[in-house]
Amino acid sequence: MMNKLLSTELIWQKLAKKIDLKAFCKEQILANKWDNSTIELTGGSDLDLLALISEGNKALETVKFSLSGSGAKLKLTLIVIGKSTEKFNLKTICEHVTADTEAEITVKAVLFDHSELDYLGNIAVSADGHGTKTNLNCQTLLMSHGARAKTIPSLEIIANDVKASHAASVGRVDDELLFYLESRGYDLETAQKLLIEGFLRDALKGLDEKQREAVWQNILELLPIKL
Repeated sequence: MMNKLLSTELIWQKLAKKIDLKAFCKEQILANKWDNSTIELTGGSDLDLLALISEGNKALETVKFSLSGSGAKLKLTLIVIGKSTEKFNLKTICEHVTADTEAEITVKAVLFDHSELDYLGNIAVSADGHGTKTNLNCQTLLMSHGARAKTIPSLEIIANDVKASHAASVGRVDDELLFYLESRGYDLETAQKLLIEGFLRDALKGLDEKQREAVWQNILELLPIKL
């Protein structure tokens, strides 16, 4: 079963050539076909995709992006909200097949209760991928002592003249900061919401105000806290 993604009106994307992305995303991503899908970006393509994942899965779910044309650009943002005993087993692959392609992949996870995230992020730059600019960043915020996360970013680079980086971090919610906010008159749930909003803010920075508010309202509905 596919993880729940943002509804069609809450996915913003732009593709310059070859693919009718609105129809493509509806068929390939919103119709339970995220697993083992490959999305090819040809020359001049520009894809900006945001997905909200809120239901766990047992089997590994993989999506591969192949930047096969010069000038292709990808911006992928995954926001994971975990609760109860849900387990998320996710993998992204980004292949830079030719020269002068760009990719920015951001994964932000907020895990409650005993939920778990197992994420593998692979970036591969072929021998022809000169001039590639690519970055993978995965950050996880653990909202309870029972939540767990394992995130493994990896780079496979054969070409020269490449700018590539990756980072991963897992941190537990700061109890002292929660205590400070409560001492300032906030109840626990509101204090948690403020911390989560601060954690996710940069993942939503590319959206306009209306889009950002729509995504945030969807996130609030998924949080296992009363507001």
